[in-house]
Amino acid sequence: MIKWISVSIVFIAFCLFTLTLGQFSPIEITSTGLSFIFYSIVIIGLPVVVIMELGKLLTVMKNQNFVVVFKALCVIAFGVYILFVLIFCIGNTMCGHITDKTLFIKKDSSSDKIIVRHFDCGATDSGVSKYEVVKVIKTLSVFNIVTNVDTTKIDRSVWVRAKLN
Repeated sequence: MIKWISVSIVFIAFCLFTLTLGQFSPIEITSTGLSFIFYSIVIIGLPVVVIMELGKLLTVMKNQNFVVVFKALCVIAFGVYILFVLIFCIGNTMCGHITDKTLFIKKDSSSDKIIVRHFDCGATDSGVSKYEVVKVIKTLSVFNIVTNVDTTKIDRSVWVRAKLN
């Protein structure tokens, strides 16, 4: 039982970090499909693990009124949770970063690039796109490390200008 609690607590902490502070990390998942699977596991797994932990707490409780109220709140929370999952599934397919052009390619690693990209949400986005110049470094073929870069300060002996189409 102690091992399960520690694993579930670690999973809850990982999910909360991923959904909050992890959004400001320069690490991005390369594929939108993998990203969708990862966030689906986090969004589905977090409430399941929390409810399992609370269920363990209920087995210790003896107050029947509290148990009935808790079960009713779980049913209501589950309905709200399903609504958020549906919104996530629909919204996740609409928004994303779009690469406009590749400016530079690293000489010794053609997978590392400096690109111009913008974030777009298709028909649901009415604002002006914010363009950014970023350095994309591929790691482990699953993750990219994306950082903002000033192209006037890059080392031209390491980076070569990409051929424009």
